[in-house]
Amino acid sequence: MQLQSAAVPARMYTAGGDMGNFRSHRDLGDRPEVQGNETTGITATDVIVVGTGSAALSAAVMAARGGADVVMLEVADKIGGTSWRSSGGYWIPNNRNQRERGVSMDRDATLKHMAVLGYPDRFDENAPLLGLTQREYDLIAEFFDIAPKVIDEYEAEGILKSTQMDYPGRDDGMPHYYNSGYDATNGTVLGARVEEFAESVASNPSAEAMRQLGGRQGDGADMVGQLAAAAERLGVQIVLETRVTGVIQDADGAAIGVTASTPDGPVRIGARQGVVFGTGGFSHNPVHAKAYLRGPIVGSCSVGTAQGDFIDIALEAGAELGNMREAWWTELPVELAKTMSETPELMGFIPGASSIIVNASGERVVNEKSMYNERGKAHFVADENGELPNKYLFLVYDDAVAGDELVWPSRWPIPPAGVREDYVIVGDTLEELAANIEARLTKLGAEVENFELRSDFLDGLKATLALYAEFAQGGVDRDFGRGNDSNQWYSEPLRPGAKNNCLAAFREEGPYYAMVLGAATLDTKGGPVTDTSGRVLRPSGEPIPGLYGAGNCIASPAGEAYWGGGSTLGPALVLGYMAGKNVAQEPRRTAAAQAAA
Repeated sequence: MQLQSAAVPARMYTAGGDMGNFRSHRDLGDRPEVQGNETTGITATDVIVVGTGSAALSAAVMAARGGADVVMLEVADKIGGTSWRSSGGYWIPNNRNQRERGVSMDRDATLKHMAVLGYPDRFDENAPLLGLTQREYDLIAEFFDIAPKVIDEYEAEGILKSTQMDYPGRDDGMPHYYNSGYDATNGTVLGARVEEFAESVASNPSAEAMRQLGGRQGDGADMVGQLAAAAERLGVQIVLETRVTGVIQDADGAAIGVTASTPDGPVRIGARQGVVFGTGGFSHNPVHAKAYLRGPIVGSCSVGTAQGDFIDIALEAGAELGNMREAWWTELPVELAKTMSETPELMGFIPGASSIIVNASGERVVNEKSMYNERGKAHFVADENGELPNKYLFLVYDDAVAGDELVWPSRWPIPPAGVREDYVIVGDTLEELAANIEARLTKLGAEVENFELRSDFLDGLKATLALYAEFAQGGVDRDFGRGNDSNQWYSEPLRPGAKNNCLAAFREEGPYYAMVLGAATLDTKGGPVTDTSGRVLRPSGEPIPGLYGAGNCIASPAGEAYWGGGSTLGPALVLGYMAGKNVAQEPRRTAAAQAAA
């Protein structure tokens, strides 16, 4: 069956061009390093950019292009943040590659797509602002209008090279993730030219698997490398191992510098034109995560420095916070997440046609082929008592999935054929599998809040598998619509002759496999509220002069949505661009010279 054209845009991937000195400073799989400057002697500059991920680098490049002297302050000992370990895709509507194919995206349809997914409780297609506030509407409209221009400009100036991504064996681009009912016509998802990746550092496991299978895809390390090389050419200074602890403000409340901690002690640095934060979310701050997120998480794909520093700093500076309960959601195997503070990969799409996700009663609760942002939310569905019965769910699959020798890009965390991992529970029969799951939960004990299977789990699982076999035979998942939308099919090879590529009855004989899943994040996406210029706003709606933000450290314009592949990096790049461009137009404040005193 021919896959439908993706209807909403656009995942751009970096084409691995010259990365200057940054490639020579790293080994395969290591984060790019720079010879960071010391803060010694830096008392003031025009613009301070906090962080070195995609949003921060985009802001630094644009501020420097605008004539500002720029210093970047990075808490880690290497640059790149979470952007480095990503697959490097960025969601750009109406992009150049679409236009070259003769595809013109409908603005109204795309804005409705963005609004209904981001703000479903308030969306009204007949309202002038689609049910959004003026600020929310302006942000998504500005993003649609400016995003393709940003990427075109970066391409023309040699800052960031981008092109279409294709999946192995398919030349129609990557499908979008949602059928929102408002999809623009013939949108595509874009990626990098495979011939330019001979030297890619391949920091992202799925990206590397994709390339090995002949797909065209970029990598977060390549994106960071290109942006960092551009920043270097423009004279941007990068200071490592420096955690910003506060914003210095003048008598009018304008940001004129920062305080920071370094290995040599605290410092104060003035910023004549302003400060831009691109520091990531708060996934690794358990206090903020518990206080703000819609539910508990077991881990995150973000780097460990994503601790929400900007939240407290911005509040002290007088900012309003927004979107604080939301994150870019996913799931992770609980036992794997508890062995590492940062997981290197997300659970993208559940592989295999004979694999399901069930609750403690053995019942399915979600379309397993829905995208990770929606599956993550399934863990937070509350019962009538306000409890979270889906806090932990169970991925169950058979030997057909476990033994599939094809290393498909979305296979993780199911191990390769023949490989056993401790977090995978095995049983030769369904009875043994259920008993082993219960034993594993008992062993985990307090680590999973003494979570238990319900007494009807085995009967429920058997009934679920019997009904699932009926769905597979008929080709229709009557409960969750799994496989009804061909966009769900791209996460695995097509099965010729199958009535539904996403459905297959479990084998009648074991072994069977399971793993315990919990909600997790790519990173959070709440923080200070900003406008279309990237300016941080007060509760009154007035901007705090000289204070800007972009990326996961601010209130995301996406609301609760994940518009499509690359929805984290697309807005990060574009809002970073806007923040950097606008901060460079700020007046130079003389009080910044005294900020370091």
